[in-house]
Amino acid sequence: MGFDRGVVQERMRSGKSFEVRVAYTVPGGGEQEAVLSENGPARHPGERVTVRYDLREGRVVDAALADNDEAFWVGGGILAFLAFGTLVMNVIAWLPAPRTENGTKRSPPAPTPGGLRFVHPPRVLLPKQHPRSR
Repeated sequence: MGFDRGVVQERMRSGKSFEVRVAYTVPGGGEQEAVLSENGPARHPGERVTVRYDLREGRVVDAALADNDEAFWVGGGILAFLAFGTLVMNVIAWLPAPRTENGTKRSPPAPTPGGLRFVHPPRVLLPKQHPRSR
């Protein structure tokens, strides 16, 4: 399997899909043209593309645009970002607890029944207690 840079010569419509005619060099110094289906972003004449091809006995037997190679690098970048985020979160989790001004650890808040924070109900004023009713 080989890879080479090629140049889009022409973009053609084929039913609902598009095909591009690409000129690329092959081993041995020759140049070859092939009509390849677009399987990624739109390619316009004059644009440089990467062509992936298979060789048998010195001849190209199959060629395609190598658009999915970019997806491989994007996936690797996302994976690296997630790994870095995991490392940062681990460092934060293992840092010592914050201390008060006198050097002692802050005590956690007192537990409440059921693990919920108790919120006082709003004060309800009856009609006789309301300031405007006087």
